[in-house]
Amino acid sequence: MRLCPAGPWDLPAFKSPLRISSLSPFSGNRSLPYLSSSKNRPNGARRLLEQLAVTFACVALTAYFAYHIRYGRHGLEARAQLTERSALVDFEIKGLESVRTKLRHDVALLSPEIPNADIVEETARDMLGYVRSDDKIIVAQ
Repeated sequence: MRLCPAGPWDLPAFKSPLRISSLSPFSGNRSLPYLSSSKNRPNGARRLLEQLAVTFACVALTAYFAYHIRYGRHGLEARAQLTERSALVDFEIKGLESVRTKLRHDVALLSPEIPNADIVEETARDMLGYVRSDDKIIVAQ
């Protein structure tokens, strides 16, 4: 009486004449256990070509990934460029923060509660073109 249902391992295609050679580590053959079928064993030249193809594929994949690690969109070269750009942007941010601090100070001096006379005068001179009566005006021709 069978307790488990029939599976694909019960089909005749899965019952191949495989044998495992050199099972004993004390036998005269020092190779690893080799799972083979006598009719499907590749000859020496074909096996060498298969090994060379696999080796070439591995070397090609390694070269591909090594190239993209160095020069790819997210590679080491792009990282160096981003680091350099980050330093330039940090310098620009520091300059803009100093300008912002100066502008905040000027806005604070122009507050409606107590306006600073110097700032009001400077603004009137720059924007409205006013001058004081004791100023000397030089006209360039």
